[in-house]
Amino acid sequence: MISVVIPTRDAEQTLAPALAALIPAAVDGFIREVIVVDGGSSDRTLTIAENAGVEIVQTAPGRGRQLRLGAKRARFPWLLFLHADTELAAGWEQAAAAFIDKVDLGRTPPGAAAFRFRLADDGWKPRALEAAVALRCGLFRRPYGDQALLIPRALYDDIGGYSEQPLMEDVDIVRRIGRRRLHMLRADAVTSAIRYRNEGYASRILRNQACLALYACGVAPERIAALVKVPAAGRVKTRLARGIGLGPATNFYRHAVSCLVGRLTRPGRWTVLLAVSPDAARKTPALPGRLHARIPQGRGDLGQRMQRVIDGVPSGPVIVIGTDVPGITERDIAQAFYRLAGHDAVIGPSPDGGYWLIGLGRRQRRLRPFRNVPWSTSAAFAATMRNLADSRVALIDQKADIDDAADWSRAGPARSRRIVAPQPPSA
Repeated sequence: MISVVIPTRDAEQTLAPALAALIPAAVDGFIREVIVVDGGSSDRTLTIAENAGVEIVQTAPGRGRQLRLGAKRARFPWLLFLHADTELAAGWEQAAAAFIDKVDLGRTPPGAAAFRFRLADDGWKPRALEAAVALRCGLFRRPYGDQALLIPRALYDDIGGYSEQPLMEDVDIVRRIGRRRLHMLRADAVTSAIRYRNEGYASRILRNQACLALYACGVAPERIAALVKVPAAGRVKTRLARGIGLGPATNFYRHAVSCLVGRLTRPGRWTVLLAVSPDAARKTPALPGRLHARIPQGRGDLGQRMQRVIDGVPSGPVIVIGTDVPGITERDIAQAFYRLAGHDAVIGPSPDGGYWLIGLGRRQRRLRPFRNVPWSTSAAFAATMRNLADSRVALIDQKADIDDAADWSRAGPARSRRIVAPQPPSA
């Protein structure tokens, strides 16, 4: 009767208990399949899922994407979306079955249901948070993803399913379901309190509320700062120009920047900022992305300029990228932001000892990764990692930039295809 969809990413600490809570309902035949959709775990998550005998689907990271793919693979008429750090308390299946019967027998109009929110922690802080969530759900019928979502396939398809957005996919689908079609079940969904304990209850709650406020205003809380220079001959790709000529090098850079900015422009998914050099060129029409905010890089070496850019954006996850790296895709950026959800920093290394991307999470004001880094050398990545030795750092795929004629030759004809290749449409 029910297909359960669980998105995972490095969930070894919580996945086994979440799956164990489903066993009685599976034995009774109420749950007919469990689909774990993994977004690239590097721990024992896949081993745990395999040992549990569930169906495993692997895809790029991004919870909205993972939930959507899991729903597409599901074969039964009711869908239960469950976070990997949430356990359904004993008796949940009776409450769910009663709701399903009411809908299937026509006693209740087609609708969806969620569970009561509980935190697996002691003390007054988790109890206060539970009371606040209960009030929100009682007044506004606004359950979030950690309360699970039980929905008939027909209704899920009718509202268009989950959106492929990195954050607030649960808020988005609940709004499309609508208050009148949402029901609160008298059973508990018990969520791990690890993040609340690690970050502090006040900090975690404030961060969540800030993301919600930005989402409500249509502002993406995640920001990409793209380092760009005015594409003037003799000012960009000077080492490349010595090998292939001034005109081709300048045209390559202009085309690379224009295509990259266009490819990453996805309103509502993240905010793209152009960090411009020289500062006086912020209003020049020679730069692409006229609808994007432009901020100055300022003076100093590369590290000083990147730190100034990071310090100048509002609090929240921020990623800084170069614009001369063919092959940066929307999926690469989504992966980086997803890794930042559980780490202090993320880096995309380059084969020459540098890196094409660096991102900092909520602790960005305190981290200083660029101190004494020897830029334009093979030691830049190693020096940055030493500066982040006490932080949780995630590494993503390696990519090469094009700095000189040797890089140009190695890239070959593919360099143009990687710059302009359109991205496949979202599933």
